[in-house]
Amino acid sequence: MERKLIIMISGAALIVLATTIPLVIIFTGETDPPTVTNITPISYAIVSGVTEISIVATDLGENPSGMGSYKLYVDDTLVSKESTYDWDTTQYEDGSVHTISFEAYDKKRNVAERKIIVTVDNTIDPAPTDVFKVLNYNIWESGQEDEYLDVIIEENPDIAVLIETGGLDDGDNRQLYEICNRVGGYYYELAPFEGRTDQLGATSFATTNGEGIISRYPILDFLQIDTWRTDAGPSVTLYRDFFDAVLDINGVVTHIIGYHGKCCSPTIVTNTTEIRETEAEVMINYVDDLGDVPVMVMGDFNSHSPADVGDLAPMGWLGDGPLRMWLHPEDPSYGHLSPKVHNFTDTYRELYPTELGFTFGYWEPQYWGRIDYILVNEFWADRMINATVGDTPSANLGSDHYSLDVFFSLDEEYSYFNSSAMDVTKNHVLILRKNVADWEINEQVESIIAFNEEMIALFEKN
Repeated sequence: MERKLIIMISGAALIVLATTIPLVIIFTGETDPPTVTNITPISYAIVSGVTEISIVATDLGENPSGMGSYKLYVDDTLVSKESTYDWDTTQYEDGSVHTISFEAYDKKRNVAERKIIVTVDNTIDPAPTDVFKVLNYNIWESGQEDEYLDVIIEENPDIAVLIETGGLDDGDNRQLYEICNRVGGYYYELAPFEGRTDQLGATSFATTNGEGIISRYPILDFLQIDTWRTDAGPSVTLYRDFFDAVLDINGVVTHIIGYHGKCCSPTIVTNTTEIRETEAEVMINYVDDLGDVPVMVMGDFNSHSPADVGDLAPMGWLGDGPLRMWLHPEDPSYGHLSPKVHNFTDTYRELYPTELGFTFGYWEPQYWGRIDYILVNEFWADRMINATVGDTPSANLGSDHYSLDVFFSLDEEYSYFNSSAMDVTKNHVLILRKNVADWEINEQVESIIAFNEEMIALFEKN
């Protein structure tokens, strides 16, 4: 019988002395790739000037051999064999999209690979100075449908309040920044976005909790409010936090309040209507305590409006107490809880008294109704231009809510038929038309395009 000498090798040098026994060598050395702990820039970043490209990796295999070498590529061109590289983006056109590839090798030549996409933009573009667009959008459990991002891109807002952003709070807010960069990169010729989101922490984390904001205007401050006073005096801790984002909108310091009301109809266990009414009372006291300042309040209120009756009536019923508080100081049941410093307006219903404007129920028609709102105080109420609900090609795909948007003027004596409003509407039609080839366009979108084209014709006639 033939004998064989089997030697197991695990990362050690081998010296074989002369032997008459046939030798079989089995290598059991490390095969695990290095662990990548950080890369810069982040995926979908908008880059400018001299941008650092870097990778941090560690060899953590069973028998680690240590880090060996690196390779960094820009569009398949090897630019460095080190872990960092200063990339001069000024040699590239604004709006150009590039792939950065990272390779990290250990001393056994096991490799970890990563790829990201970035957009170059070396032009500092200002935020709008005449007309701006505000978007309110529940992105459904932190964006469980990828198309939510398509909706935001198609809407092209200047300010967007996003609801159900719990999953965006991942320690360093990478998903939030990705939203900023992907929307900003698509519209690289416009001002870039910055963003903030509630930091929920492990104890209150849920993909249905949280609110966030992205803005082309500077965010001066971001306050997360979980406790405030009631009319009776004592402070209460809210079921969900709301935020106060302080924005400089072309010199007008405005408080943007983002809110997500407790969902669903009351049960024997939980009186959700009462929870929402308490939340409204507390928020109203908070904005009154801000004093006489410009305020917008928006989000998913999970409440109906007393203005939505008859043909506008919702399916199901979530109560209308919160909206009576915000909008109707004369109401016999809720008026005593209304704002004392401000007068708020329901933007969509003020602009379109007879349009449905339903924001929820596409996925569950038995709950059709209007539960998402943009409310503004007297400072912005007379600067509204127009509003739309769920009017983009991806509206039916991105969320169980439709987005709600409102255009506002920064000109104190604006006319609806001015050039700025016309340009905004023309741009909106172009975006819809551009996507016709890429999306399954339904009759609703076609009617929206037709409406906007009629408005353009009216602009040009005037």
